[in-house]
Amino acid sequence: MTRRHMIPSALMALLLLPTCGDDDAGNDAGVDAGPRCGNAVVEEGEECDDGNSDNNDGCCNTCLFCDPCTVSHWATCTPGESICCPSAEDVPTDCAVHSTDPDTARCLRACGDAGDCYWSNECGPTFAGHCWPAYCGQDQGTPVNAPCPVADATGYCYPQGSAADAWGLCVEPGTLPAGSPCERGHYLDEIPRAVQTCNGGICAAWVNDVAPMCMPLCDPVGAYDASPLGAAACPAGFNCLSMSYISTYSRLRTADKGWCVPTPTTDASGLLSCDLLTGGLIADRGQVCDDLVPGTRCGYWRNGSLMGTCQALDATGLGLALGAPCDAEADLPTCAEGLLCSNPDPFGTADATDHHCLQLCDAADPTWVCDATGLVCTSLSVAYYTADATTDASPTRLGLCAPPPE
Repeated sequence: MTRRHMIPSALMALLLLPTCGDDDAGNDAGVDAGPRCGNAVVEEGEECDDGNSDNNDGCCNTCLFCDPCTVSHWATCTPGESICCPSAEDVPTDCAVHSTDPDTARCLRACGDAGDCYWSNECGPTFAGHCWPAYCGQDQGTPVNAPCPVADATGYCYPQGSAADAWGLCVEPGTLPAGSPCERGHYLDEIPRAVQTCNGGICAAWVNDVAPMCMPLCDPVGAYDASPLGAAACPAGFNCLSMSYISTYSRLRTADKGWCVPTPTTDASGLLSCDLLTGGLIADRGQVCDDLVPGTRCGYWRNGSLMGTCQALDATGLGLALGAPCDAEADLPTCAEGLLCSNPDPFGTADATDHHCLQLCDAADPTWVCDATGLVCTSLSVAYYTADATTDASPTRLGLCAPPPE
């Protein structure tokens, strides 16, 4: 006798429940197999059906009534009171309590291992059984801009916060090599695992109107100070460029982040990083900008380090001398190498529109002597953003020779 395979009644009941988000579109046979959640029609087994997949409007995408969520994913919450919103991938989250701080709770997605989490996230132990970014740094015994453990792999501790901080996010290694096109648009700690990620780097565009590509991460301080020089910090065809800057909000210099950006020989829009004080290339101080890209010299990039980029001179080809009046709003550099167009008396009451070519200097070098008498080398982060040097715990080394503050 042939034995028939019977479907348990409990399983049959599950099979008859509405299918989330399926409105039978494209059913060529025209046969409706049963209720379909998402077709804007309340059918058998459904409490509601508003035709959308929004979980936050009172009708969940299971077609059952649910309270609108009150706390977004990652945000702090109150256990037993807050209603957590789904994650960016529409995965339910719950109010998870910090493992060592019972007064801290956040809306997080539950997990069994790192595979259930976003890229560069781990499953506990910070919030037991829940996804949380894989932070690294001094508190975790891992220096920034150095290897770190994440999801049973070795990642790169990418610094965050200000330059005075000592923490970062452990960026998990992916599969895409340097220079590969990649998908941008996610925060570092919210990259879905369905997205292919870069191996030892991040997906970013180094200048405007350039398609994002995988750029390896590097230590800009190490690359600048390296002896021999920092060429080995990046793969062939790339060079390390500091991405630090002085925040107009905190008035502090951001963390010492570095990207291995393509050189012009690798990509037509690539950049050459260089030493603002000497004009030498970061990857080879024996060469200057004009050696590789004729008609260029080392110009100001960002107010965060002594690194600049090779830039074309202004349209007239002028390289204005020390003390010459200049246009700070010009699209191309007007001052000669080693100079910056700026206000000659940042601590005084001079006209803010009055700009001259001033000497750049290394504010961290106590032996530095400015060419003009009566001037001292002052960090740009102190001169233009703080009235008191003690308010900036990590001022930029990039400085100007200017009259000292009174």
